[in-house]
Parts: sequence; C-alpha cells; structure tokens
Amino acid sequence: MRLNELIYRVKAYLNNLNPRERYVFLLGAVAVILFLIIRLVIVPLTGKQERLDRVLTAKEQTLSEMMALQKEYDAIRQKTSSASARFQSREAGFTLFSFLDTLAGKAGVKGNIVYMKPSTANAGEGGQALSVVEMKLDAVSLKNLVNYLYMIEASPNMIFVKRLSITRQESKTGGVDALMQVETFKG
Repeated sequence: MRLNELIYRVKAYLNNLNPRERYVFLLGAVAVILFLIIRLVIVPLTGKQERLDRVLTAKEQTLSEMMALQKEYDAIRQKTSSASARFQSREAGFTLFSFLDTLAGKAGVKGNIVYMKPSTANAGEGGQALSVVEMKLDAVSLKNLVNYLYMIEASPNMIFVKRLSITRQESKTGGVDALMQVETFKG
C-alpha cells in the first residue's frame, strides 16, 4: 500500500466520523505521537546525558587525584634535590665516625664516651649504603647531651639519630647514660 493511498483512506475514515469522534481520534493520535517522541527521542537523550554526567564526575575525580599526586611528586622531588645538594656539599673524605668524634669534643662529651662502634648497613630496597655509628656515653650531663644531639641533628651533613636510650645514673654525679645509634648516607 502506498502512502498516498493510506492518507486517502484516513481522510475518508475521518470524514465519516462525527466531530466528537474526530476530536477523540485526533487526541489519541497526538498522544501516540507524543509518546513515540518521548520514548524514541527524549528518553535516550536524557539517559545519555546522565551517563555523560557520571563519566564527567569520574574524570574530574581522577583529575583531582592526579593533581594531588603531582603536588606530592613535586614536593618529593624538591626534597630529593635539596638532600642531594646537601649531600654533595659534604667535605671530601667525610666519615661519620670522625665527625661525631669532633662534635663530641665541641659539645664537651668526648671524655664521657665509653665506646663508638662504626658499621655499614643498607637502607631498605633502594640499597643506598648507610654509615652507622653506635656509641655509648657514660655519666654525661643532660645539658651537654642535649647540646651534642642538637649539633648532630642540625648538621648540614644529613646525619640523624636513629635510636636513643637515656637512663638516669644513680651516682652522685647526677648525669645520665646514653646509648645511641647515629646514621648517614655513605658518600
């Protein structure tokens, strides 16, 4: 059946209806056309829009996470370059043992040193070698010990106290005994 023939038959059918029936028929036809437009055009577009909104939200979250990671990476890189510059500025022939011995003399605790044991270790998976000195101080004044610890930690040579054990001495001297482990990266 051709389109012209279909249109002719619909017109003939509508002409045979009274005005009230014609109004109901046209109202039904408009309702069907509106339903088809909504179902076939509007609903898929809004569903697609909702999916696009979800994807956009996920991408924005990923972007914010990437920006946070970038900031963290930049901070780590800055710390690394700063540490590398400090590491490179060390004196030629630097050794932790001799440095700690010199600082002990400056802090007034050299006479309180019972022993100093140098050793080496690896720093985790990176395999960077560490120079380690374990030392024991006996009957040292708390003020001199704090001064010595400050000199160690404030040194530009990237030295840090890994472990520290302080016990009060029960004798008349009123000092403390200290056992510490000091580390730095080997050059």
